Amino acid sequence: MGNWETRLREWQNLDVPEGWRAEITPAGVTLTPPVDNGHSRIAASVHRTLVRSVPEDRAILQKLGVSIRSASRLYVPGLVVVPHHELLSRPDDVPVPAEAAELVVEIVSQGNARTDRVEKLWAYA
Repeated sequence: MGNWETRLREWQNLDVPEGWRAEITPAGVTLTPPVDNGHSRIAASVHRTLVRSVPEDRAILQKLGVSIRSASRLYVPGLVVVPHHELLSRPDDVPVPAEAAELVVEIVSQGNARTDRVEKLWAYA
């Protein structure tokens, strides 16, 4: 079993505290604390805007695991737009591949700016 499969299995078996997010990064499986009110307000505002234009056969989700297998990464972006069939075609603990996401929104704060603007941007690209 390769490194990606091992990390993915670790991620799937984690008992993540309520509100926390687990991601697979170059450092391994990392936990991110719950988001603050500013992050939540931005996510809610972007979500409201997207609802007006995203087709009904698409989901707008927070807390969805998005995998980038080629880079051995798995992130949980602020928002993801993905076709419903992508969610229905896999078990709940299997992340959606990044190429299936039609839009990924990372909400950047001071504490995660470098990660979101450099590491995640490179991985999503």
